[in-house]
This record gives sequence, structure tokens and C-alpha cells, in this order.
Amino acid sequence: MGTFLKLAYFAVERAAEPLSERLEAAAARSESFRRACTRLANWANGIEYRKQQRRLARGRERCGLPAEEVAAPQLSVEAATEAGCQLIGEGFVIAVGLALLMHQELMERAAEEAQQKDIEHNQALLNEMRVRLLELESTQSSLIVRAVQSERRANELQGKLEQLRQQQRWSLHSLFSTALGRSITDESAMS
Repeated sequence: MGTFLKLAYFAVERAAEPLSERLEAAAARSESFRRACTRLANWANGIEYRKQQRRLARGRERCGLPAEEVAAPQLSVEAATEAGCQLIGEGFVIAVGLALLMHQELMERAAEEAQQKDIEHNQALLNEMRVRLLELESTQSSLIVRAVQSERRANELQGKLEQLRQQQRWSLHSLFSTALGRSITDESAMS
């Protein structure tokens, strides 16, 4: 992680160099901008100096030596202007980088939300299709039951029709037999 931070700082420093040079040129033309850069650089130098002094004081306390309080030295106007312009340039590059990262994060969140909405919509469609499939399966089952019942009824009716045909044949046969028997007896009675 430390190597990545060093690499990132180096990239920011390199990207900020052209901007820092332009800011230095602007500071050379503007007294108020130069003073602002000087104040910024002395403020940052003071923070860095106090941080270093605290480290040294902790080391002295461990060794049993008394801590020394020394005021932060002021930078020369030229050095402060250059350091202030570098800080402003680096700050600008970092701000732009953070803005790009935030924009990218917002775009990714928007894409994830859209994808989540699509997933929810597809899930709703899938659930609707499952319900429809269950309805169709139920309809299919009832149609199968009806078809089986209709086939049974058709078989029953076919059986009854066959019985009726048989009865009709026997009735016709007995009718013809009776009619033939009478006509034979009538012919023999006439002869």
C-alpha cells in the first residue's frame, strides 16, 4: 500500500509540474497571488515542521532527554512562492482526480441500479411466467381428465351402439324368420 501511495504521489507531482510552472509565472506578475502562495507554503511548512518536532520529542523522551521547542523557520519569498505554487498545482490535480473518481463511482452506482432494476423486472416476468405455466399445467390436467372421461363415454356409447345393432340384427332376423315362416306356411296352405 505504501508503494502505491508513493507511486500515486509521484504521478500527482509529475502531472502538477506544468500547472505549478504556470502558477509561478502568475505569482511573478501578481503580488497578492505571491503573498497567498507564500502564506500557504509557510502554513504547510509549519505543519510539516511540527510533525517532525513531535517525532523528535518522542525519541528524546524515550532516551530521557528534555524536549526542545523551536519555532518553525519561515521560507524565503522565492522558495515559499515555488512551494505554494506546487501545493496549489498538486491540490488542483488531486481535486480533479477525486472528482473523476467520484464521477466514475456515481456512474457505476447508476449502472448497478439500472442493472438491479432490470434484474427485478426480469424476476417479475419470470414469476409471472411461472404462474402462467402453473395455470396452463392445471388447464392441461383438466383437459386430459376431460379427454379420458370423453373417451370412456365414447367407449360406453360405442358398446351400447354395438348392443343396439346386435339387438336390431336379432330383431330383424327374428322378424324375417317369422315372416319367412309365415310365407312358407301360407304358400304350402295355398298349394
